[in-house]
Amino acid sequence: MRPTRTARPRRPAAARALVAAASLAVLGAALLPRNDVSRRSMAHAQGPSATAMKVCEIQGDGPSTMAPTSTLVTEGIVTAAFVRVEPFGFMIEDPGCDGRVETSDGLFVYVPKGVEVSIAVGQRVRVTGRAKEYSGLTEFLVGGPTAVEVLGTAELPAPFPLTLSTNPDHNAALLEAHEGMRVVLPPVAAVGGTDAHGEVALVDATAVISHVLRPAADPRLIAAVAPSGWPVVTQGDTLTGVVGPLHYWYGKYIVAVEH
Repeated sequence: MRPTRTARPRRPAAARALVAAASLAVLGAALLPRNDVSRRSMAHAQGPSATAMKVCEIQGDGPSTMAPTSTLVTEGIVTAAFVRVEPFGFMIEDPGCDGRVETSDGLFVYVPKGVEVSIAVGQRVRVTGRAKEYSGLTEFLVGGPTAVEVLGTAELPAPFPLTLSTNPDHNAALLEAHEGMRVVLPPVAAVGGTDAHGEVALVDATAVISHVLRPAADPRLIAAVAPSGWPVVTQGDTLTGVVGPLHYWYGKYIVAVEH
């Protein structure tokens, strides 16, 4: 556990502002063709002490990262940025990383308190740091502002279509394998209204579930946190076209809705 996180709040009071900022960044990003850079150039740029690994290699095909504890360097496209608000970092994705559905192409990059990083959605970046698990989330910890290098701009990766189920094991494996990636949900129904943090608990619209007392503890569900411009959702509403990066946050998977 890193000391700087012991004082973080139990619930993200700035959830609406968080995703609203990400949404504005998406709309304002310049979208140009992806600029691929070889693994050799990644390692060369950061010196011999950094081991080059792709995002999918860092994520691995299990519940936790199998990456070495040494300094790593990886690259990806920024799909969401919330550096100054909870959860303090940004999401990157390397689309088509290895072509395997078992490994995620996305990764959360944690920016510690006091580290100033200027980042925007749609940028392609090279990051240097260490991979670790934090409360069930695979994250990449950067050590300073020079550990994030902007390489240019790129098109955002297409969102992966999730197929939710009422089978908890199916959902757990599916969501773990796409942690950190842009996803699009199937038609979903709200099993509760939008809460004070801008979050709403959702289930596949075809499921015969109308209400859940403890949504955070139910693996059949997925949550979404909406930008401030979203309408308030009430129990029983059906939502379509929910798109955004998939994050693991406070014990549940949550989609940071882009718009």
